[in-house]
Amino acid sequence: MQHFCTLKQSCDFKTIYKKGSEIKTRFLVVKYCHKKNTKQNKQTSQYPLLGITISRKIGKAVKRNLIRRRLKAIFDHYCKHHNITNLALSFYTKKAVIYASFQELKKDVDKILKSV
Repeated sequence: MQHFCTLKQSCDFKTIYKKGSEIKTRFLVVKYCHKKNTKQNKQTSQYPLLGITISRKIGKAVKRNLIRRRLKAIFDHYCKHHNITNLALSFYTKKAVIYASFQELKKDVDKILKSV
């Protein structure tokens, strides 16, 4: 079972982009804000919100889905062990993410989530 909910509406992505803070790392740019600013329903109140944006410039669908699956697995593992229920995060990938291993991505995401 996932310990987070995904962002699906474009208005929520826009809200995070406009009202949120930003953290940049080697592979990712993360925008985040409090969940009260988004329009998600009451069912998601106990889980953090996660949105992942991967450009087509990164590669074909297989490569983009691999990166997406890795980010979701890392975030799910982090959510199991830490309480971050009041956040809405949006991950934007950089082109360098193509060459990142799972461990490098994990270090990047851990550094981001510790500073949030």
